[in-house]
Amino acid sequence: AYFGHGFSRRVDVLRSSPSDVNGRGWFRCHYSETLRSSVCEGGRIRMDPTRILMSDGGEGLEAVIGRGEEEELPRYQLGAFQIDSEGGDGGGDGQKAMDEGFLEKYVPHGAVQYHTMRALMESMRVVGHEQLDCTQVRYLAFMYLF
Repeated sequence: AYFGHGFSRRVDVLRSSPSDVNGRGWFRCHYSETLRSSVCEGGRIRMDPTRILMSDGGEGLEAVIGRGEEEELPRYQLGAFQIDSEGGDGGGDGQKAMDEGFLEKYVPHGAVQYHTMRALMESMRVVGHEQLDCTQVRYLAFMYLF
């Protein structure tokens, strides 16, 4: 449990079997009914930076005056994050890692116009072990609060 046991509901989106010698990917969230928010984590996830659009950063003050906050937030294209798996609860090869029902229940839009963490999760795709071509596949964790 996280943060004083408040995030007590564990939801496994993609599971990796302990007997899996290839170390397939996994993704889960811990949900707090009280806060209506989630702490999510996963393993064997690859980020494709070419599918993440962001402002350049380092611009002069004159260049950013009047720019909306949403313009500064990252935009994730499909496949910006790929989970190493052979299917699982969220789908098969190249399919979404989690469905709309899961997102609505555990990562709702709330009052924000653009939900960055939800967009990140919507971009996640399940790919086969042989398609995850990366030497730096890592662990990913993030927290969503609104």
